[in-house]
Amino acid sequence: MTGRSVPEWVGKTPDSAIPPRVQDRVWTRCDSRCHKCTRQHQGEGGWIIEHLIALINGGEHREGNLCLTCPWCKPVKDREDAAIKKKGSRVRKKARGIKTRKSKPMPGSRASGWKRNFDGTVERREK
Repeated sequence: MTGRSVPEWVGKTPDSAIPPRVQDRVWTRCDSRCHKCTRQHQGEGGWIIEHLIALINGGEHREGNLCLTCPWCKPVKDREDAAIKKKGSRVRKKARGIKTRKSKPMPGSRASGWKRNFDGTVERREK
């Protein structure tokens, strides 16, 4: 039989703590190595068990989505996760026709919503 001897752990909520027995299984499965740089754990602190696919990007809070990350690769992984989230958001907005303004409009331009009259007074532009 080639199945698992114990059932895979699945968190009840995204915030539920990872039990120590699951942390031990993740360390064993990863062979005490970082999933990005394959650096082996030598006893120094700071090693993190985190999600391969971030929860914000559609990953699940389960044992199969957990991995070991060293403190040197953590910032890189966080930047990658943020970039994936940002791109996904941008693609969804474009598909739905939602346009975002890149910056504030130049004062006095048509996009600002205000207009300056020749006599120097300022009034709200009619749409």
